[in-house]
Amino acid sequence: MNIKLTTPFLFISALLMSPAQAYWQGSWLIGASGSYGERSGDVDIQMVYTTNFVPVPLRTSYITEKYVDRGTIWGLFAGYQIRCNRFLVGLEANYDWDDMNNNAHDFAFLDTLAQTSVVVPPGNSYIATAQYERDPTFGVSFRFGYDVNPCFMPFIRIGGETSKDSLTLSFGGVPFLNSLSTTIKDSDRIYRLFGGVGAEISSILWRSTLLQPISFRVEYCVHAASDDAVEAVGMINDGTYSPLFVNKMKPVTHTGKISIVWNFI
Repeated sequence: MNIKLTTPFLFISALLMSPAQAYWQGSWLIGASGSYGERSGDVDIQMVYTTNFVPVPLRTSYITEKYVDRGTIWGLFAGYQIRCNRFLVGLEANYDWDDMNNNAHDFAFLDTLAQTSVVVPPGNSYIATAQYERDPTFGVSFRFGYDVNPCFMPFIRIGGETSKDSLTLSFGGVPFLNSLSTTIKDSDRIYRLFGGVGAEISSILWRSTLLQPISFRVEYCVHAASDDAVEAVGMINDGTYSPLFVNKMKPVTHTGKISIVWNFI
């Protein structure tokens, strides 16, 4: 059995096997979060010359460019949680937005002709710019925790999320295509899984009754790459080489998060 599915199953089983006199308590919660994240992946480019000017074996070039963005992520969330003895099961919905969309990545590459030192027809070099952008993300997740003591609870999180992601690339030839260039942009609705571990620190022992519903969380999450890549397709129609560019990317995001929570207890 998959370990990701086994862990929640065992956790819920422990709840159900608790003594009959176990105390069950449910409550709502809302919160806000701030994170620092790194989004990384490969921009996979397939460039195909679409004219007969280039021999068939040398028409296609494959380029892989490493891509990394870093920045802050802000979020709001709400949910419902149930406690039984020291165990907790919760369901939460989150809405996040980030500022990792502002950085364009410049790079250069050679086509297959240039890499194989073919003289006729001459090979080409290209300059390019890539940018991956993500609209606000909506997610739903389960949280499973265990109270080590009244003030400290480690937990795990498993969930899924969706966002509209876009990929933009610009290509220009150097020097053969000089003034000719193209900019390609496309977007798609992306679905992916995420999971993480964290700890919640309760203020239940604070003397102030007003502050007792407040708790703080620290959390590390991995947002997996989607099965479907964002793909952008376009070409430079120069009448000689007329390169077609097929570009794909599906990044992974790692985040470290701090949250403040208001528990309706």
